[in-house]
This record gives sequence, C-alpha cells and structure tokens, in this order.
Amino acid sequence: MAWLFLVCALLGCLLALTLRPAFYGGFEAVPRALNGDLEGLRSYAFTEREIAHMADVAHLYLLAKIVLCVGAVLFLALAVWTYCKPQHKKSVAKGALLGVADAFVLMGAIVLWAVIDFRSAFWAFHHIAFTNDLWLLDPNDLLIRMMPQAFFEHAARQIALCWAGCAAIWCVGWGIVRMRTKQERN
Repeated sequence: MAWLFLVCALLGCLLALTLRPAFYGGFEAVPRALNGDLEGLRSYAFTEREIAHMADVAHLYLLAKIVLCVGAVLFLALAVWTYCKPQHKKSVAKGALLGVADAFVLMGAIVLWAVIDFRSAFWAFHHIAFTNDLWLLDPNDLLIRMMPQAFFEHAARQIALCWAGCAAIWCVGWGIVRMRTKQERN
C-alpha cells in the first residue's frame, strides 16, 4: 500500500508541476503538447523532430495519467479494506512505514546519482523511457534552448521535494495510527 501511494504521489507531483503553463514561463504550447495537443507547437519554430519527440513524451504522460488513476483506485480499495479490518491496523501501519523506508532507499540512490552526475541519470532515464533517438536534439533546437539541463535539474528538485512532502505526510499519518493502536491495546 505504501509503494502504491508513493508511486501515485510521484506521478501526481510530476503532473501537477509540469502541466502548468507557469512552469514554462507562461508558454502554453508545451503543457498542451504534453496533453496530446501538438498543433500549438507547429505555430512556433519547433522542428518536426522536436514535435515527434514531444508526441513520444505526450504518450508517456498519458501512461502516467492511466497509472495514476488505476493506482488511486487500487489505493482507495486497499484503504477501505484496511478501514474495514481494524484488527489489521497495527500491522498495516507498520508495513506502511517500512514501505516508505524501502522507497526512500531506492529514491535516495536515484537522487544521489542525479546529484553526483545529473547528465548520466538524465541519459539513463531517456534510454529507459524512449525506444528511439528523437530525444537527442540539436543544441540549437528551440526545445533545448527552452529547456536546458538546468531546467530539468530544477524540475527534478521540485518533484523530489513535493514527493518527499507527500511521504512525510504519509509517515505522520501512519505514525499516529500506529501510536493510537498501541495505546488502545494498553
């Protein structure tokens, strides 16, 4: 349940941050393209390669939305099940807290990698996420000039902070449940 929550939180943070025009300095064509409307990019100086790459990114965003919706439904079903089985609250609370610890180890390793060498982490992500080389754009392309490496570093920091905040809220909530469950047994 913790991992399901944390995956949904990560996707929610990503979408909430990057689908706002303000994140791109008010430029609305990029978040619209991330939502699948690529026509807005055509009215600017984007190349066909850039537009094709944005189409790939839009597919990833669609997948993220689907995973978020399915994950949220599964999470709510598990939450209802947990609520209906009060005898399991103590073990569920313990698992919820340990699940966050596991996730923090994995995310911590990824964050450490990105802090040490953001470029290699960024490249690895692109090799995993894309099955083509459309993401290898010319440094003079508008997309690269709009979103240089510093842009993605900033985005990664913002998403990580948002996700860590969600994880902290999760831990506080389940910590309270665990303490109350112990008090009820005493």
